[in-house]
Amino acid sequence: MLIFPKPELQTLKVMRDFLRLVSEKTSHELFLSEFTERDMSDLGLSRTREGDLVVVFGGDGTFIRACKHHPDIPVVGVNTGSFGFLCEFEENDYPELVQYLSSSDPDFVIQSITRLEAKYDGKTYEAINDIVVSYAAFGKPGVFSIYVDQHRLYTAKADGVVISSPIGSSAYNLAIGGPIVSHDLPVFVITPIAPFLSFSHPLVVSSFSHVVFVNEDKQHKAALMVDGDHVLSLNVGEELSIKPSKKFTSVAVFRKKFLTRVHQKIDPGLLNLTVRNRRSRFYGL
Repeated sequence: MLIFPKPELQTLKVMRDFLRLVSEKTSHELFLSEFTERDMSDLGLSRTREGDLVVVFGGDGTFIRACKHHPDIPVVGVNTGSFGFLCEFEENDYPELVQYLSSSDPDFVIQSITRLEAKYDGKTYEAINDIVVSYAAFGKPGVFSIYVDQHRLYTAKADGVVISSPIGSSAYNLAIGGPIVSHDLPVFVITPIAPFLSFSHPLVVSSFSHVVFVNEDKQHKAALMVDGDHVLSLNVGEELSIKPSKKFTSVAVFRKKFLTRVHQKIDPGLLNLTVRNRRSRFYGL
């Protein structure tokens, strides 16, 4: 079993408690992910990239990084971040995860979730979360067209567009008004960013679709970002091809369905309580 933590004090405290409990209650061999960013030699764990399960300690960003580094191993998250949509367990209920792991044959379902693949100029870029094409860096909205399976869907004037996987639907896509998609659905979500007098509605399409973005703007380039990282710029008239990847994101599901977690994260009462608790922690309220 691999451990993949976010290198911050509170996260490391929770992780150490988890390691102690696992050692006491189970016979699992524990290793530190080879891709962990911080020296943790004091833990006495060997580093490796192989294992049967990756346990992430952090938020959604750490979860995504673990999925990228360990694409063939199922990942489960213990949320020590803020919202943690992708993490099945919260930092206070990690003993429940240990209870599942204490079985000689831990009972979890491996869920394979669709990834995105963008192609440009003969190169391929793979996204777990989303592919974003944006004009924001140039200070003005741009003009672009979206094609789905060779049919023009629309031409829009907007700050850009987000094309997200089911996992990415609760990230940037959600922030700009797109829908949250259940992880077991083979779909993409196409959501325009701040459209101006243009097509403004998110669209859910089959993940088997071939989506093409064409930069129709006569003045501005468009920046391509893959999972939040700037990759390149599209010149006027250039296009980007987006299809389903042949790889999948592998997630271990123990007991909580994704949509149940969504309800717990975004319920207004719980959200207010979370904000209130966070303020009291930092401001003494």
